[in-house]
Amino acid sequence: MHTIKYIEMEITQPTKVPRAESASDSDSDSDSYYEWLSCQERPLSYTLAPGSWKATAWSMPIPITSWENWQRQCMIRSEDIHLHADNTVHYKLLHKLMSSGDN
Repeated sequence: MHTIKYIEMEITQPTKVPRAESASDSDSDSDSYYEWLSCQERPLSYTLAPGSWKATAWSMPIPITSWENWQRQCMIRSEDIHLHADNTVHYKLLHKLMSSGDN
């Protein structure tokens, strides 16, 4: 039996996320206006939320009878893959996949 196969990719780019203020940094009734102002002038610190991806394989038998005949074959998410940090070949391939949307 012949089929059409399609790979759907969903890619989420890495993003900067502002760090939450600690309890000592938050506004309190005892803070003076100058202390508050100095906190406002400080640059925000950020953490980097890593990007992720999800690949879904779909197939449809030929001859095509309806668009509703697409069947999901399998799905994998980047979170499902556990690679050792010293495996640079796999890391480079995954990084290339993650950054391919930048072109």
